[in-house]
Amino acid sequence: MFSMVLTAVAPRVASACNADLREASTGQPIGSSDVSSAANFYDYGALFMDADSGDAACRGAARDRLDQKLSLELGRPNAFTEWLAGGEVYLVMATALKLRGAGLLTTTLDGRVHEVTTRYQVTKVCDGPSNNTCMDDDATAAAAYAWIAAYEGKNGRDPNAAPTYAVSNTQQYLDAAFSLTESVCIRSTGDYCNACRLSADADTLYNEIAAGQTEVLSYNGLADPNRPAFVGGENPNYGVGLLTSVAAAVTGLKVIGQDWDPLPLVRVVAQGLVREGQRRVTGAANACGVRWSATCYSPRFGCAQDIDCGDPDKGGRYNPAMYPIFDFVSRKLPYRDPLYLAGFTFGCFDESFFNPQDGFFNDARLAVYRDLAWRWFDTPPSFEPPDTVPPRIWVDIPQYYQTVTGSTNFYGWAIDAVSDVVGISFSIDGRPLSSIGYGGARPDVCATLGIVKPYGCYVGWGGFVDTTAFANGVHTLSVTAADASGNRDTYTRVFVIDNPLPPSGPACGARPAAGVGNSNAFNAGYYDYLCGYYKYSYGYDYGYCSLAVASASSAGVSTAGTGTCSGGTVYNYYAGLYDYYCRYYEYNGYGYDYGSYCYWSSYYASTGGCTGCGQSTPPACQGTARTIWVQPQWRAGFGPLNSLVLAGSASATGSCPSSGVDLYWRTGGGSWHQVPYSAPVGADGIWYNSIENADPSAVYETYVTYHGGPASYCTYDGRNDIVWCP
Repeated sequence: MFSMVLTAVAPRVASACNADLREASTGQPIGSSDVSSAANFYDYGALFMDADSGDAACRGAARDRLDQKLSLELGRPNAFTEWLAGGEVYLVMATALKLRGAGLLTTTLDGRVHEVTTRYQVTKVCDGPSNNTCMDDDATAAAAYAWIAAYEGKNGRDPNAAPTYAVSNTQQYLDAAFSLTESVCIRSTGDYCNACRLSADADTLYNEIAAGQTEVLSYNGLADPNRPAFVGGENPNYGVGLLTSVAAAVTGLKVIGQDWDPLPLVRVVAQGLVREGQRRVTGAANACGVRWSATCYSPRFGCAQDIDCGDPDKGGRYNPAMYPIFDFVSRKLPYRDPLYLAGFTFGCFDESFFNPQDGFFNDARLAVYRDLAWRWFDTPPSFEPPDTVPPRIWVDIPQYYQTVTGSTNFYGWAIDAVSDVVGISFSIDGRPLSSIGYGGARPDVCATLGIVKPYGCYVGWGGFVDTTAFANGVHTLSVTAADASGNRDTYTRVFVIDNPLPPSGPACGARPAAGVGNSNAFNAGYYDYLCGYYKYSYGYDYGYCSLAVASASSAGVSTAGTGTCSGGTVYNYYAGLYDYYCRYYEYNGYGYDYGSYCYWSSYYASTGGCTGCGQSTPPACQGTARTIWVQPQWRAGFGPLNSLVLAGSASATGSCPSSGVDLYWRTGGGSWHQVPYSAPVGADGIWYNSIENADPSAVYETYVTYHGGPASYCTYDGRNDIVWCP
């Protein structure tokens, strides 16, 4: 990266956007096209900080300023081709990615940023040991290409396509950054007069550095006769600082799941650079280190010269607190036991040295040293825009205005493209349904929509619905699904129920008047209402039907409990409701059959099939079943030859007829097939069944039901072995 020193700066102003402070210090707006490459670099640093801030206004302003600046910069023929252009490019890419993650990346701005990727050209101004190190130029180019790859990849474009070849160029420039002919010098400790080595063996170099025999320096800075106090060269921390660009490049690759595998010699050279940097960590205020004299040196000096370790060009000395590079080197560039001492850690990093108004310690360097090279290295942001799209929902059955009867299998799917469906509910006309489950395999849905689910496309829902619990006519099925981001949506489907009416039974006996104030008759009507309500809503009367009968007997009326005469249909509900109104108005002196409620109570009881007036009906049959495992016949050791054998459990409550567990299967998202044999449930609650003539290496979706209860799904994945079901 670029050389770094300490200098006194004004404190940050928390109430202003960084770009505002930058503009105040330069006297011109960000977006001016007639600025130097370095000034552009600093401008983009301020925009990066605003895009990464928690201030929504600063983020929005950063987007507008970046769009304006790029529109002007791209109008220059040499835009993004000068020295330092690599730094501009990776800050532009990282800033645009942060805006994307905040949902602020517009189509226009994306087009401008993409044009930057095609305009960027590497311009090197180094020539190795005869002038200055190329590690700076190569590492900065690597970081630029890495963040080009990250930006293009995150926006659905090939991160290694022409003309950028961003991934391969990143790896190429990372390797070049450690060249022994252009970037780093390896020489015997204290031997400043001889030439640097042009080759080395990793293990040999490691041992020599560990023994204090050899040191690793970056080529940088010729002596300058116009600056006699400086004499030329940089102190050892300069090489450490250059590693920040290397770390920033690797972070960019990690954003899109790419990486760089450094050679063993590169790992040792990097450790050697950090080891040399320790000379400033362990030395006295004006010395380079404890075991060295106060002689600073550079390979270009020819021989040792007594000079200060500082860099007068930058107004002070290099400082290890500016380079939190220890984590990157120790994790990405390990080689045997580390050669370096603890140092250059983020615990020493001092953000107070940086200020958007400073001419050197500004946001651009802070973005590289703190964010790209350290804070984002272990866990780069996802840069994914906020998920604001609710799940997609569909109903396969019932179809629009389809007529259904009896117990009908309702099924469909619900899928979320970004996360998963974490909650789903079903209702008919607002009445919740508990017999429908979610999680069935629907590979056809994922294939059609082009959505990839890493653990399988288990987005189907389904289950049998007892339509006799609803009145004949038009109804609305509602499916509501929510995703992990809190987005939800409801899909509705209109359908028709047309069940044959039950045969009319005999009238429910005489319903004589009980007289004003007859509390037993009033209670009979009230309990009759509760009887009908609970049987209709929950399938069981919870004892209220018996209470209705007992109260009617005490009242001296021939029968009450008209709601008990049907099996939980809507007629049951209205019979009980109107019986309550009948006895309520009679009790309060309005006269018998005020409002014709007694008539309508008898009517609905008769229409609903009064087959046992005054008697409490048993709870409705409720069955549940699940599959425990699926396995090929050869492994199970029983069942038809060449079949898939299934075992499961089942149970039922209420008054249930004799019945078995029904098994359904399909392959490749095709039509469902029912196994013709319903499996009986043993005394232990276990059932067995099989899919005959099955292919043990194919995927089979299955579900089972028992007495019309909810469907339980299990998928056999073609492993030719046992599959345990959830």
